[in-house]
Amino acid sequence: MHFKVFDLNGSLIDESDGTVKVAAGALVIEPEMGQPLTIEPRSIAELSEPDSFSIGMRLSDGCKVELSKLGQMRTQLLSDLNAIRDDDAKKTLLLVGIGKPDKFKGFVNGSECEVFLYDDAFVAMSHSGEPLQLLYSFVESVESGATEYQLKLSVRGGEPVYLERFANRTGELFKALRTKVAGAAVRTSAFLSTLLPGLGPIELRAVASLLRDGIASEATALNSVDSTVFSVLLGAATIPPLERLAKSLVNCGDARIGFKQRRSVQRRASGGESWHDHTHEAIYDHGGVPSAPMGFGGMMMASIVEGESRQEQGYGFTSAFDSAGLPLAYEMLGMSVWDRNSGGRGLMGMLPGANQSFHEVVRRTVLPQSPLIAAHSDYEKLRVDGSRPAILAFMLVTTGSLAIYSPLNDSQDPMVVFDTSTIDVIAINRALALIDFEVGVLAEDMNSAGSRFRSVLERLPSLNQLRSAFQVAIATNDTTGALKEVLQGGKIAGEISTGD
Repeated sequence: MHFKVFDLNGSLIDESDGTVKVAAGALVIEPEMGQPLTIEPRSIAELSEPDSFSIGMRLSDGCKVELSKLGQMRTQLLSDLNAIRDDDAKKTLLLVGIGKPDKFKGFVNGSECEVFLYDDAFVAMSHSGEPLQLLYSFVESVESGATEYQLKLSVRGGEPVYLERFANRTGELFKALRTKVAGAAVRTSAFLSTLLPGLGPIELRAVASLLRDGIASEATALNSVDSTVFSVLLGAATIPPLERLAKSLVNCGDARIGFKQRRSVQRRASGGESWHDHTHEAIYDHGGVPSAPMGFGGMMMASIVEGESRQEQGYGFTSAFDSAGLPLAYEMLGMSVWDRNSGGRGLMGMLPGANQSFHEVVRRTVLPQSPLIAAHSDYEKLRVDGSRPAILAFMLVTTGSLAIYSPLNDSQDPMVVFDTSTIDVIAINRALALIDFEVGVLAEDMNSAGSRFRSVLERLPSLNQLRSAFQVAIATNDTTGALKEVLQGGKIAGEISTGD
């Protein structure tokens, strides 16, 4: 293998023969002499194939690496590179996605991609571009495209997404997408029905359409269905330590409440495992028994010897053992006769002992019971309470040129203040949903060499938007007046309370 490394300006800075491998989740290039080059998956912005038996990589810092003279290992290395990029994407790129995804390969908006259909989101990892992530709650429809093998996703507030070149899996992808989108909507309705049991089916449907997974709805819109909806949801979703803060934020400006599923409640089918009767073991050896350790062959040899000693012609059980020959042959073949009078085996073995090639049927005292359970959604796990709730409840409040995000059932997450002069609250909501509300990372210094998000900040538009609008993160149990300082001046600051 031969490798070349180019800097930002395209100048060659290193070149050598060596070896290349994937180890510990990273690509390791080992020159014949010198320091190895380790490339983490998050640092690979683009993969290309410049020539036969070659692989090109554009790194997130703008440098380029070319591997050539790979021979037959090129295909396997390219496959391994794509695999570690996919594995690393969820934790490094903050991509949404809960549950075990269905995987497909094809083209998305003209780029070759690995497509993952999670419980809550569609994620496309491009081989030569940025990842595309889309919550099902933003999908308006899934339809056939202009050609037989093309699909079109209509997106609320965005451009359509086109899927093509999935070959004979196009129909499977179409069905899976519709099932996933419908399933996410059903889970939202099932969850809200437990919090709003007093609403009728039509009213509940209207509320569910406003509170799609990860989307916050204004109090005025919710109360237009029923005047008590917002207060009931706020009371049911807020844990006691955050009740005072939540009430204070509601008085600050226009309040929105939302819910995002963060744990999968899909359960696999069970009870259909393979089973066999352990009381009956297969017999593969019909050889020796205590009365004739050498088996049937030994008895044949003994009959020859016995016949010669008597100077008789021929051999066999009959000639050697007279009338006992026939039953003895059955005994050698494991076909002993059951003695009904004595209630046990007869003396077909001639000598005491068990026939090793014979097995008795043992009465089964306990039959295994393994009920068949189909794959299903465990709707009872869709809760906002408990130590690890499956549903995150949150609130977005706009006041002046600021937007405040606050969790309602997780006191470990901080409140975050955003500047809305360049991004509105709806875009903030969408971007937060796309990073799965991992708001704690926004307080990190992403420009530092110690940040694991430095190399991906520019790759994820949603993360970049939030980082640009980010003002400050404040602990929900803050008693220092930090939030009042952010909202300084006037009545609003005096109404914020985070402590007792």
